[in-house]
Amino acid sequence: MASTTAAKVVTVTNVSGGPQTMSGSGGGVSGEFSGSQNYQGATLAAGASCQMSYACSPTATGAVTGSTSGTWNGQPFSLSLSGTGIA
Repeated sequence: MASTTAAKVVTVTNVSGGPQTMSGSGGGVSGEFSGSQNYQGATLAAGASCQMSYACSPTATGAVTGSTSGTWNGQPFSLSLSGTGIA
């Protein structure tokens, strides 16, 4: 298995009434996944959004899982990831 899926995007939206500077730690991605984000240190206006992207690179056929977690502005987050390796 040498192919990687197209990245899936998770959108993070500032639902507060004012600007928020995105700071904190995004955890590493476990399993057969890779990830990136475009907002570390960015200031999001109220209602503005930014993205985290994740792709799957399975090394075998069948179901694969992974996860990531961390904190942004003191608020914890966690994501469960899943994919399927095909021959």
